[in-house]
Amino acid sequence: MIPDGPVMVASVPDEGAKAALLAAEPDVSFTTSHFDGWAAVLCRLVAEHPLTRGG
Repeated sequence: MIPDGPVMVASVPDEGAKAALLAAEPDVSFTTSHFDGWAAVLCRLVAEHPLTRGG
């Protein structure tokens, strides 16, 4: 399911890195079938995340 709100796509080095991010940060990173086979993850942009607070 794609969340409401802003989302960005992030390129990752390989499918292993993608799997690691999806497992480690399930509240932030996710994927859809559109990105199957691609070394990329989708990231929810939330106000509580340090990258979206400017620090």
